Amino acid sequence: MSSRSLLKMANRTLLPLDILYTVAEILAGRSDMDSLKTSSLACRDFRRICEKHIFAEVDLTPGDRSLVDQFKKLLDIKPEAAALVQDVRLFLDPPYSANLPTVLSSMKAIRRLSLGVRKPTPYEPQHSPTSKYELSTTFRSQK
Repeated sequence: MSSRSLLKMANRTLLPLDILYTVAEILAGRSDMDSLKTSSLACRDFRRICEKHIFAEVDLTPGDRSLVDQFKKLLDIKPEAAALVQDVRLFLDPPYSANLPTVLSSMKAIRRLSLGVRKPTPYEPQHSPTSKYELSTTFRSQK
């Protein structure tokens, strides 16, 4: 067999897609994100299947402004990932990222949004009126 035909074989999925879907469902059911991420590197078809599970839940953790900014960078490179997000967990505690309203408004398929607020300590400022306005504007603009 020539190297050219081997290369063509390497670029095709040799397993039926229903098996790839089943493997991804099992890994997602076990919340095995590391295995899902690793499996997504196997081939283009498996990447698309795994990404559905990888991006299904997004946790925008309080106090981790860089996480929101990193997710914004990812969406700049791969905007189709925003359409895969279905479940968002968000704490409305400072510090805020200026990218938070942009990131939230890009997610058009959200089915569940979990909001939380920690009780402010004397060392943490209350929510700024600007941040409250930006978030409320973001949620009102969704259709």
